[in-house]
Amino acid sequence: MPQKIILSQDITNNIVNKYIGGMSSANVAKEFGYSKPFILNVLNTNNIQKRKKSDYETRKYAIDDFAFDNLSEKSYYWLGMLCSDGCVEKDRNRVILQLNYLDYEHVIKYQQFLKTDNKVFMKSRKEECRTKPFAELRFHSKHIVQTLKSYGITSRKSLTVDPTVDLTVSKHFWRGMIDGDGCLSVDRSRGHFYPIIQLCGSEHVLDSYIKFIKNNVYNKFDPTLYHKYNNEFTSASVEGKVAFDIIKYLYKDSLVYLNRKYDLFLYYGEVYCGD
Repeated sequence: MPQKIILSQDITNNIVNKYIGGMSSANVAKEFGYSKPFILNVLNTNNIQKRKKSDYETRKYAIDDFAFDNLSEKSYYWLGMLCSDGCVEKDRNRVILQLNYLDYEHVIKYQQFLKTDNKVFMKSRKEECRTKPFAELRFHSKHIVQTLKSYGITSRKSLTVDPTVDLTVSKHFWRGMIDGDGCLSVDRSRGHFYPIIQLCGSEHVLDSYIKFIKNNVYNKFDPTLYHKYNNEFTSASVEGKVAFDIIKYLYKDSLVYLNRKYDLFLYYGEVYCGD
């Protein structure tokens, strides 16, 4: 009679978490060195319902399908980043985030947030006469794609994105937007140090952004608007004390941010005199 295998609670928890995270039972079995029927029995003993094949993509890598279900500082932030720099392919249930190669470590933060062992790849593409390198993380998750859609983040998001109110009331969401499609810079042309903050986006996005700043930072906020790309995209820009106050409000005491923009916030705090 074969000896009964008794698993420690830690190993059992790891098996359950891998499966809940999206890894197939066959891949869980391979990773832990057991048979697929044994893994299914462990899941059944722990009251974990077996997924139907239609409920998930056959995966080589685990991921937390429920990462965006509960809104927290980190989920708000990464929803803002996906709203600005992400790509949602609904027909393939795929989500892609591409950032400048200099921001590779930021994509690693995103990978950790998703609790995925999907790899972050360094790639490049040709744009006009130059090659542009970038860091990319992509994954399949029907549930996450559906969740993003419920927040107003859909395919062709740059033209159609209309983030829901539960996102646009959060400064963490807007910090993710600024880190993705925004710009922090300085104007020294008039002999003074003037911080500048600019956000690019659709009309829906900028209307929500302006309303948020009016409600939380400066009720007379009236940024300069620039139209481009056949008026499909607009940018909202402001400088001076209002810009500094917005930057401070978005970045102070935050837990997740793009390091190079956070460093600018710290620098502005050291040298700006509030003119």
